[in-house]
Amino acid sequence: MHPSMLMTDTDTKLPDAGHAALIRTPCYFGGDSEGDALFGWYHQPTQSPQRRSAVLICPPIGHEYVHSHRSMRHLADHLAMQGFPTLRFDYHGSGDSGGLNQDPDRVAAWLQSVRRAISALRARSGCVDIDLIGLRLGATFAGMIAAEQDIHSLVLWEPCIQGRRFVRELKALHLTATAHTGEQLDEADDIESAGFVITQQTAQDLGKLNLKDIQPRARQILLCQRDDAVDDTSLRNTWVEQGLVVEQIKVAGYLDMMAETHFTIVPTEGIEQIASWLGAHSALDNNPNVSVFENCTEARMHYRDYAPGQNTNTPTVDITEHCLCFGEANSLFGIASQPLDDRWRKHPTIILLNSGSVHHIGPHRLYVFLSRQFAQMGFRVLRMDMAGIGDSVVTDPAAENHPYTKTATHDARAAMTALKQTQADTRFVLMGLCSGAYASFHAGLDIPDEPIVESLLINPLTFYWKEGMSLAIPSEAHYRQWNDYMSSMRKLDKWLKLLKGGVSIKEIIHTVAERVRILISVKLGELKKRLGPKQAAKDGEKDLAGDLYTLAEHVKQITFIFSENDPGYDLLTTNAKGAVNKLTKQHQLSIDFVSNADHTFSKNKARAVVIDKLTRHIAQRYMV
Repeated sequence: MHPSMLMTDTDTKLPDAGHAALIRTPCYFGGDSEGDALFGWYHQPTQSPQRRSAVLICPPIGHEYVHSHRSMRHLADHLAMQGFPTLRFDYHGSGDSGGLNQDPDRVAAWLQSVRRAISALRARSGCVDIDLIGLRLGATFAGMIAAEQDIHSLVLWEPCIQGRRFVRELKALHLTATAHTGEQLDEADDIESAGFVITQQTAQDLGKLNLKDIQPRARQILLCQRDDAVDDTSLRNTWVEQGLVVEQIKVAGYLDMMAETHFTIVPTEGIEQIASWLGAHSALDNNPNVSVFENCTEARMHYRDYAPGQNTNTPTVDITEHCLCFGEANSLFGIASQPLDDRWRKHPTIILLNSGSVHHIGPHRLYVFLSRQFAQMGFRVLRMDMAGIGDSVVTDPAAENHPYTKTATHDARAAMTALKQTQADTRFVLMGLCSGAYASFHAGLDIPDEPIVESLLINPLTFYWKEGMSLAIPSEAHYRQWNDYMSSMRKLDKWLKLLKGGVSIKEIIHTVAERVRILISVKLGELKKRLGPKQAAKDGEKDLAGDLYTLAEHVKQITFIFSENDPGYDLLTTNAKGAVNKLTKQHQLSIDFVSNADHTFSKNKARAVVIDKLTRHIAQRYMV
């Protein structure tokens, strides 16, 4: 362990924004002899008396885990403010925990993760009684664990009663995403559901789970059903017949909680319902046990090169990861990955900035893979949450969860300031996908006094955010539409569809006219700058070409990586083609493409390609 990596307990405690009733502490647990370390957040009540029972939150898996992450944090906060010591955590192979979701025996590993989390929560809180709350497949796991050990209260929120049915849902998502390709899903194929891989072994093991076949050892059970679904009391009836005490209620807000991350709405009413029910069944404890749990904000991780279908016998390389709280009042959070030795001191530190409103693990866990890949190469990497996203909490609820946060540059500077405390002369590479590319672009522009050596921008959708833009497609929709038309022109079936009247001619004319307008606007802007640059600046006109030149003065390298048909490349070259060509000739700007990839690299093969491209780029640029 490096002395420079050690942090005190105070350094890693985050006081809740706007509440004095709780403190959040990031922690690792259950590593080394038990396997890869697991990551979690302990939400600690600070006002006595606390409850006699502690709460473990079992999240869903895959895209449901990512989408519900914000709501699960709010749930943990609310429970802590009600006096419940609460732990939320990432299963093995998910989130910030060790492992990959392609590893074997996933279901057994996920269930073991719940057991390890219960042990850690008991040690941390001093509570003997444990309440389990599970959402979706997390509810299934909570029920299975409750069938093997005594649980005080069990809350299952929209549980997957039958694993077989859940697997069918995953297959449907897979086929929906590939419908335009005509791809078939064979029994032996892995399932790629919304960016996450479920192997056939995992699918088979999930198919064996059935909550109706078990009898939980819980004093009382609450089943929470979404309020927009048809009543299903079959699980309640089954357990009541077994003599269990079971209540079932309708809970609002499920769909909003599970929306795309930048559109999620926290189901406050449902959270209050659950907390109220738990509070009614858990007594206050005026003399709680004193915890002897030692905070662990650092862990050793065993990591293999990421590749689709990789052999599990691939050698692993150990790295370390540690939690970092920084910025004003330690309100910002990130996780730093680095090698066991001091090689990282010779290289730039890489900072990964949030993609959209996905917390610091990145879309489909991409940032975790990149962090650990770069760390085993010898680099220090910080994957961080900007203010209002993920675990960097803000006091103003209106500023929460916005991907184009106004504080992006300020937050990036705060990260660099914190990282320089362990190495004053470090250099930085700013990297991000989508809105993370936007943040990396502007941080490079706005912080000329920091030693930023590269802005690495992956699939930017806009260079100039303004209120009113679509969060789904913040750049003008025209660029995506134009790309679609350019792609369609190379396909015979699209021409046949046009000739048969299956395409709106009016829409095509509108798109072409908009293209002409944009090109004329760009030319007029260039002319105005030549005739009167001061007036152009006064008018507040955005000058992408000029900003690229300025960015090139501030950093040594500008690198773009685009998915082949992503609109960002067209946006870049339409508005700043001359600057792109000139900076490319001067070897200050480079562009690379990933074929057969969508905007967030949701397919496993495309994800492996972009990781390989980034790995090669970083190695060639900084390890020669």
